[in-house]
Amino acid sequence: MRQVLNVYLVKTKAVLGAARASRINLLLIYLYLLGTSIGSFSLGIGLSQSLRFINPVAFIDETSALISAFLAIAITLSFRGFTVFDYEESLFFTSTITPRAFIAATMLSDLTVFSIFLIPLFLTLWIFTTMLVLPLTIALSLLATIILLLIFIAFIKQSLSILISIRREPMLRFILVFLIAILLLPAASFIDPRFPLRYRSLPYPSTFAAEVLLRLLSREAPPLTSLLGFFLYLAFSTTLLIICSGRDVFRYARPIPFYSAFDASMRTQTIKMKRSISAFSKMGMKFTLDLKPSPISHFLMKKELIRMVRDGSLFFVTYLYAIVLIIGLVGEKSPSAWILVLATYSLLIPTMLIANWRIGEFDSLWTLLTSPLNLKIFFSSLLYAFIAVSTFIPAVTILILGILTRSNIVMPLFLAASASMIGSSANLFVTIHFLERKRRATSGVIVAWLSFLLSGILLAPTYACIGLSLIFETSFFTDLLFGALILLYSYVIFRLLLERIEHKALSIEI
Repeated sequence: MRQVLNVYLVKTKAVLGAARASRINLLLIYLYLLGTSIGSFSLGIGLSQSLRFINPVAFIDETSALISAFLAIAITLSFRGFTVFDYEESLFFTSTITPRAFIAATMLSDLTVFSIFLIPLFLTLWIFTTMLVLPLTIALSLLATIILLLIFIAFIKQSLSILISIRREPMLRFILVFLIAILLLPAASFIDPRFPLRYRSLPYPSTFAAEVLLRLLSREAPPLTSLLGFFLYLAFSTTLLIICSGRDVFRYARPIPFYSAFDASMRTQTIKMKRSISAFSKMGMKFTLDLKPSPISHFLMKKELIRMVRDGSLFFVTYLYAIVLIIGLVGEKSPSAWILVLATYSLLIPTMLIANWRIGEFDSLWTLLTSPLNLKIFFSSLLYAFIAVSTFIPAVTILILGILTRSNIVMPLFLAASASMIGSSANLFVTIHFLERKRRATSGVIVAWLSFLLSGILLAPTYACIGLSLIFETSFFTDLLFGALILLYSYVIFRLLLERIEHKALSIEI
């Protein structure tokens, strides 16, 4: 037990200690806690008011689907195998600690660190249980159920990671992929109500956990079958972890560079980018750059698109909009709800794409600045590649939603195009600004936040036009007129920022 405690303290201090490495890290943590606290307060009040008029038990399918999605993500993450930080391999593996003790300490440390990011969840739980005046026993039962559910997911992820490292047969991965499909299959009923499978009728761990949680919220005693099923799954995950941790996992462990989730430095972001490239680079091998005579702008655009495939940017954009599509199909189907969701995501996508470009291409910019290539051609090609990705994927999402719900898609399409043009150029402008002398050490999170803020300010006229079209319920031709004005305004901003980017690029520190 003392070995477990010592390893736990070392691992926890190594991760949390990065928060004190610089004032920027501390500032970002304070901003995170402040922002999430405000959001949690509003969410807690909103949930408490909603639960006064609805029966929570009616949402077993939706809650179970959400839990199944988290479980599927955990299983997907286990495909990396059993990984340890490089310092752990040299520090702990050469000691007398047993694999089971090391894994126990790792699990405790991970749960401790991860619980910090769950502060918004716990705060929301406390606020809405207080607003609903739930008895203390029910509030504590809710908290205990959530904690046990997190432990169950963590145990499953850790056990499967060890199994994948020990048993390298492809069959195991195929079985896990099949398991993920089975977990998510009942969600098809949200798209087509005629689909026969429902979560509430299946003995999934997510179904048992969802029924326990929602029955407690309704001030009802959870059914004995749900409690028994939930604890049986928890006992199964515990037994599986005990068996797996009994193997000599040290010789199967894969060391990775150490980084802390509380470190916002460029070094940490670069390590994360390298891990993404190692995961997605094989997909980029299917595309090649043609060196035959062609406009240099076409070559540069294709090069950036291949880079976005290799570093996973294209995958994550597609993944986010797949979530938007599901929200649009399952939830509210009015165009105003689409615009709210798409406005948020349309601002996030250029920020993510250019943040990844900054991290991945940071050390290669000297080749551009010392070459005879016209900087305007390079940056315009770069922006066209970003705009193509951040416009095409939202447009496809909007078209699918429009066809399935038979709604007006004119203004959402113009919004996506405007947010892409202005967001990409504004983000790149701010990024180049902070690559100048004495600014290049600025945290990427700060750069992304300022880029997001500038994009929102410049997009204000776009939102004003869309707001007017919604308030006055304008006709199709009026929407086209508003859309033409939006595109003209967006193009003007794009050209102005492109000129500024070309000018500022001459001051990049290399």
